[in-house]
Amino acid sequence: LDNFEPLIGKAALDLVWRILQQAPAVKVLITSRERLNLAAEWLVDLAGLAFPTGNRHVNAQGYPAVELFVRRSHRVRPDFVLDAGAGEAVARICQLTEGLPLAIELAAAWMRTLPPAQIAEELARGLALLASTAHDIPERHRSMAAVFEHSWTLLDNEAQMALAQLSVFRAGFDQAAAQAVAYAGLPLLQTMVDRSLLRMDDTGRFDMHPLVRQFAGDRLSQSPQATATRSRHAQHFAGLTGRREHEFHGQQDRLALQWMLREADNIRTAWDWGVRQADAALLEPFIESFLYFFDIQGRYRECVDLIRDAVHALQSMNRQPGASLGLARVIALRAAFRFRLGEFESAREDAEKALA
Repeated sequence: LDNFEPLIGKAALDLVWRILQQAPAVKVLITSRERLNLAAEWLVDLAGLAFPTGNRHVNAQGYPAVELFVRRSHRVRPDFVLDAGAGEAVARICQLTEGLPLAIELAAAWMRTLPPAQIAEELARGLALLASTAHDIPERHRSMAAVFEHSWTLLDNEAQMALAQLSVFRAGFDQAAAQAVAYAGLPLLQTMVDRSLLRMDDTGRFDMHPLVRQFAGDRLSQSPQATATRSRHAQHFAGLTGRREHEFHGQQDRLALQWMLREADNIRTAWDWGVRQADAALLEPFIESFLYFFDIQGRYRECVDLIRDAVHALQSMNRQPGASLGLARVIALRAAFRFRLGEFESAREDAEKALA
């Protein structure tokens, strides 16, 4: 029984249950985006095809996702060759889709008019590219938006709002973060896992497929709750990052480093939000932990680049109460890392600006 989720209801489930009860030798294989929640059910989660990670060019033979893209590309461009130039872009397409076969097929259909690099760029912007007008494809499979829209309509208003708000996370989140940012408790998270909208790993950490995140993020952008949600996300990770400062001074330094590495994408998203809002108070808790985090790893240039936009943003708001001290601390942090890079004149100039 394929694509069973539209039929999940008492009548359909009773039919499956009666078959299993009255014909014990029969096995029913069902594909569904939502679990049936029957005692006899054995769940097997399906992931996308294996795809390359990292940025280096790889041999397509070892990655089914790349091979599928190449085969589907030959339907519209028989002369396509996966050389070193195209290989990186195709790998990026497979990463953005996480090997999802339907998404790969829809992306490859554009090879007639777009090069792989442009397909990857468009895909990074949103789901609009992943659509087809082919007459022999079922309507529910003609776009990824249609696929996700169907799952979205099966959620109640509370779950829809929670899923939209959870899209602000990057590289996963834990239960406490979900509650603080999206007001999503464990029962609601479990519901979305059961409906294949969230994934949970062995540590209890949640994540969503990047295409689901794009779809849910679009819904959040259309919501009046968008700004408040992004603010809660930024405040949550600013507070957690600020508390790691003390751990870096003691025996918990390794744990603090591991936490910041795990949450690096969420921390960067929170920092960027503070920069866009030119919010010195929001950026303040990050500074000392950033000093240790980037210093321990020798990532000096990265920290200097990270601070650049913050300095510009805070300089524009410097006349607001409290902004001067926040700006001074950010500039002082940049001075510290310019010193580590051996840029002594720039470091001295920044230090003098901070003191002033």
